[in-house]
Amino acid sequence: MSGNRKIPVPEKIKAEPTITQIMGLDISLTSTGVSLWRWKKPPFNFTLAPPRRLSGMDRFHWIFERLTDYAGLDPDRFLAVVEGISYGHNMKGHAERSGLYYTFLYYLWRRKAHYVVVPPTVLKKFATGKGNAHKDQVLKEVYKRFGQDAANSDVADAIVLNYIGRALCEIWEPTTSIQRTVIEKLESQFSLVALARQEISNPS
Repeated sequence: MSGNRKIPVPEKIKAEPTITQIMGLDISLTSTGVSLWRWKKPPFNFTLAPPRRLSGMDRFHWIFERLTDYAGLDPDRFLAVVEGISYGHNMKGHAERSGLYYTFLYYLWRRKAHYVVVPPTVLKKFATGKGNAHKDQVLKEVYKRFGQDAANSDVADAIVLNYIGRALCEIWEPTTSIQRTVIEKLESQFSLVALARQEISNPS
């Protein structure tokens, strides 16, 4: 499957919103899923896969440079929705991935950009209704609920994160009670990040 299936998607607004670019992001050392929504432009979903010859800091640099390239020119109008780290897994490269994750969040913070971190179980719950859903289930639900074909599970996660961002910005209307509950719980984090941005701009 490829491309986007044309189904009704409940976008809420017609006028230009405050946030005009949302990036859903599933950070990985080998296959980072990215989903971009931009005002009045078609969605753009893709994978960032560094060349296999790269490792260590060379790979870190390759991924970080490309993430920052897509992270919006205007931080006031940009929102990143990033999948959180699963601390229960002691996978190879976990420390390096954690470093990349926190470095990118720091970059957003320094730029005073909006960002929200979504735990993996919350992402799955938003997509499927179950926090312990398998990646294949998320992949299927992305096509069923959002009408978008994902090339792999990393892109599927990024698409779900993007829709969470749209819902937080009141651009897209959640279609299930579980989705609405997830958004209600994440709204406080979204507000706290906005408050932190103000404090950086106006230090006491």
